[in-house]
Amino acid sequence: MVYFVVQQAVSVGSKTFGAQNQLLYRLLKGGIFTALLTILVVLFMVGNLTFIDLFVSALAFLPSGWALLQVMATHSIHIMNS
Repeated sequence: MVYFVVQQAVSVGSKTFGAQNQLLYRLLKGGIFTALLTILVVLFMVGNLTFIDLFVSALAFLPSGWALLQVMATHSIHIMNS
């Protein structure tokens, strides 16, 4: 869920700032990166998070992500054939 929010923020920032305000766009991306890095550091320090916990939680989302890709691919074939 967090990935989609971050991706949407970067996409909207890219469209809003574009080539005209490249500095603001890069500051937005840097701010998002810094915030995510800070959250990870706090989770490692306070919540006793380990790298194995991160790996296992990433693996938990792989099957659902793969299923979403398959559904999207199936629907795009039906849309193209219509």
